[in-house]
Amino acid sequence: MRRITRSHGFTLMEVLIALAVLGTAMTVLLMAHNSTLNLVASTQDDVTVRMLLQRALGEAELEAMAGNDAGEKDFGKRYEGWSYTFEATPILGEELPEYRNLAVTVRDPGGREWRYNLFVYGSASAWSDENTGTNR
Repeated sequence: MRRITRSHGFTLMEVLIALAVLGTAMTVLLMAHNSTLNLVASTQDDVTVRMLLQRALGEAELEAMAGNDAGEKDFGKRYEGWSYTFEATPILGEELPEYRNLAVTVRDPGGREWRYNLFVYGSASAWSDENTGTNR
């Protein structure tokens, strides 16, 4: 009669432990990946807001220099739903009417707002040459 020998391999307990270690490692890696994706989305939003805020500040400053003290605009089709408002108010009144506070507020499609204040000096009359009537 032949004797049956045991084959050499992994026991059920060894396989279960290996699966538990592998499952834990995969969970940690997926959590790190998810955190990275959230960070990328947040950074993209921050960059978009900063870029649109700079654009709004530039346009609002030009409008204020042209004599428009308030207004509301959007950013076009590419940034649908995004808009901004601006308001230029004199700071020192009659003493120095050309020195103004330019407040710009950018709104996203969800209704969140970012506000920025900029102090500007000048207007359309300050930027033109009164002798020739031309702009500098």
